[in-house]
Amino acid sequence: MSLWNLVNMKSPVVNSMLTIPITSRERRLAEQFKMQHAQPELTEQVYRNTLAVWAVNYYCQCLEIPTNLEGSDSWDSVMQSLSDVADLNLPGIGQLECRPVESGATTVEIPAEVWGDRIAYIIVELNPFYTEAKLLGFLPSTSTGKVPLSLLQPLENLPDVLAPPQPQIITDLSDWLHHQFEESWQAIDSFIKDTQIAYAVRTKYAYRTVPESSSGGKPAVERIKLLGAEIEQAGKPLAMLVEVKPTSISEVDIGIEVSPTQVSESPQNLHVMILDETGDVLMEAQAKSTEEIKLEFSGEKGDRFSVQLVWDDLCLTEQFAI
Repeated sequence: MSLWNLVNMKSPVVNSMLTIPITSRERRLAEQFKMQHAQPELTEQVYRNTLAVWAVNYYCQCLEIPTNLEGSDSWDSVMQSLSDVADLNLPGIGQLECRPVESGATTVEIPAEVWGDRIAYIIVELNPFYTEAKLLGFLPSTSTGKVPLSLLQPLENLPDVLAPPQPQIITDLSDWLHHQFEESWQAIDSFIKDTQIAYAVRTKYAYRTVPESSSGGKPAVERIKLLGAEIEQAGKPLAMLVEVKPTSISEVDIGIEVSPTQVSESPQNLHVMILDETGDVLMEAQAKSTEEIKLEFSGEKGDRFSVQLVWDDLCLTEQFAI
């Protein structure tokens, strides 16, 4: 059965151990790399590493994971001579280490120079005639040289490890004072018009007044957004209103208000916390019978904080900078 029959391109499901045939073309490539070195031990190492990296590259291509063989240290003759390297470069993600082992091996040796420098370590079993490469599984990390193969995780877990991290969205409140707003944060009148909210909630926001700045400079600014899709899908629609009021050139007062957008939805057990950039809780409040939670505090330009909401088994965090 070919690898293509084992892979669903939209939702990959791969056997825990996957065998890939190695053709004479791949062996000739490994031989070419091998002939660039003189030491017998190094030539055998380069040969085996090349086949292991090629097999993992083939696997990644079938999963539609972009690779860059030529940009990998294992494809560079100078780097091959300097260290026992078997990496595969994944643009925008990092380097996979592709460690070859012999048939029947129970452990794998991982060179110290690649500890902590890889996004994962895939172990590749090469048969004695170098006609097959079996991907045995992977390690997400290691800090030791000899690792039992019994500790390997199945290949079907690898796509989750390789997923590039999602960029962290940070709302810059200083931009608000210069009338620059992210699309998700709306003016109250636009929010009322565009969002399906209860009439009582609509009325409450419609008659809201924004306090003047006490500094005599820029006026206070406020914006509102409907919170994350996971909260809305759970039938618990919430809105967060943020008010920024300058008090001096470098300081601002900040108000955070979280409330349901439906009158029938009581935010029982809703817990709201203000965290500093190290994750320490600065202040918190919990809704019991009230319709909303309000928190007020001051900050300076350059500060960062986050607002974390916990409601039953749901958790959502909004990041801010001043």
